Amino acid sequence: MMQPGAIAAIGECMVELSPAGGNDDALLRQGFAGDTFNTAWYLRDLPPAARGHLLQALAAFRAGGGLVAFDPNIRPALWPDAATMRSGISAGYASADIALPTFEDDAALFGDASPEACAHRIAALGPYEIVVKNGPAPALLHSAGRQSRLPVRKVVSPLDTTAAGDSFNAGWLAARLGGACATEAVLAGQKLAARVILHRGALMPMAGVQEAPRTTEPQA
Repeated sequence: MMQPGAIAAIGECMVELSPAGGNDDALLRQGFAGDTFNTAWYLRDLPPAARGHLLQALAAFRAGGGLVAFDPNIRPALWPDAATMRSGISAGYASADIALPTFEDDAALFGDASPEACAHRIAALGPYEIVVKNGPAPALLHSAGRQSRLPVRKVVSPLDTTAAGDSFNAGWLAARLGGACATEAVLAGQKLAARVILHRGALMPMAGVQEAPRTTEPQA
């Protein structure tokens, strides 16, 4: 079971909505706050030397007991070339305890044949817990050396999927750090994402957010 207290905000987010919404909207993320690193935007924007300093800082943070979660947030058009992007994102995975990739994006970049292959590749770099998000298809949980697929909640008419992945990450991390086991955390992430995409611009009323269930991790 994870210990709470080693996570804070993942940075401010400004979203410029198009009339139809969706993942093609222009996103601008600024700042870095708290005790987690949860996106590849910082790796992408930094020059190589500064990127190395950031990865060193994350290694020192982990050595001191901190927890690093990494969502690659792959945007090919924003990297100089595919080789640099693969190298940077692989370095991000290697710096993390938790990885939260999206299968479609990682498969296009790394050639993964399946979510299982995606999780195995990432696990070899270091993260001990991985959730491979896969749109409306089941998410793959890789935890404690085991893999399982968890069906997503069905949403009849999503209004705006802009923040589906970020919402899943928020629900998953909040639940996991609150004491939920990995499976319950995936379900919490799916539940939050399913509700957020019913609201345009990811602006779901906070009154709709419920505390995640708390259970203990099954023993191997």
